[in-house]
Amino acid sequence: MRFIRDAFIAVWFIHSCAWSSDRLTVELLEAAQAGDNARVQNLLDVGANVNAKGKGGMTPLLVAVTNNHADTVKLLLDKGAIADARGDRKATPLFLAAREGHDSLALALIAAGADVNTSDIDGWTPLLRAARGNHATTVRLLLDHGANVDHETSSNYTALMSAARWGCADVVPVLLAAKANVSLIGKDGRTALAWAKESKAQIIIDALVNAGAKR
Repeated sequence: MRFIRDAFIAVWFIHSCAWSSDRLTVELLEAAQAGDNARVQNLLDVGANVNAKGKGGMTPLLVAVTNNHADTVKLLLDKGAIADARGDRKATPLFLAAREGHDSLALALIAAGADVNTSDIDGWTPLLRAARGNHATTVRLLLDHGANVDHETSSNYTALMSAARWGCADVVPVLLAAKANVSLIGKDGRTALAWAKESKAQIIIDALVNAGAKR
């Protein structure tokens, strides 16, 4: 009987700890989403895992970046959050910051060691996402910190193609100044110029032709 009782207590303890850990993770994710730094600090103090993952593989840092809570991002990084933590689609915090054009967050993440050339499940990098969003200052920041201007996705799509396709006229000059290759061709047979023509973005067409793109 004592053996059965001890086994029951052990199982109860394990499940109790698991429930407690899960509860702390949920609360930490909620606090990070709200930018509630005092709550984040309290939860970490009582044992919440700063790198725990919730739905979609989201860590507290990914959640804080998504919601543009700069102070929370700094707190989590100071407490050991992994700068290159990945969600289910392999997007990192820097990827999300670049997508939204959050330059201060991008700088904080890079300072914490984030890889500017990491890619998600489709081969997109922070630079490609920043270009797609027409975030010129973010694009320049990433390039200044070593981003590969001609990185190609799994479909051989580049930041310049993305900018041309979506009429992102602010970032095209920044990419061209960084010597983006205007002659690269995607798997669909399109160049950046072909995309610009489809989007009828004359200012981009002119910029690409002036940079040596063949009509």
